[in-house]
Amino acid sequence: MQSLESLEEQIISKHEKISLYKKMQNLDEKTREVIYLRITGELSFKEIGIIMNKTDLVNAIANEAKLTKVQAKAALEAALCAVGGTLAKGDKVALIGFGTFAVVEKGERQGVNPATKEKITIPARKVIKFKAGAELAGKVK
Repeated sequence: MQSLESLEEQIISKHEKISLYKKMQNLDEKTREVIYLRITGELSFKEIGIIMNKTDLVNAIANEAKLTKVQAKAALEAALCAVGGTLAKGDKVALIGFGTFAVVEKGERQGVNPATKEKITIPARKVIKFKAGAELAGKVK
């Protein structure tokens, strides 16, 4: 069975790609970027979705803090790294007005295998919990 990428290559010739690229210039920036990433076969739609959300956040940081996009991306990466590192150590991260990230232990519990309907034991594990701060929660209401 052929992969999706190889099928795309068969369907879209080089000439068609150039023609499509010219037509893409009339599209908004987000749509254009998604199409470009798919045509070049670099990323799946799921991966593109993650990038677009992060790109939106980087753009918002850049605009709000009057930074370049490169500086905003570096700031976001540093913040995410710091939060991840703190959580990895088992500590919590409290951002006043925004919320608190914490690692909590979920105990072992009983569950049911949906395919066989037999009882199974779900092992204990650690999960990350987020509790929105009052200010953030107020913005959502």
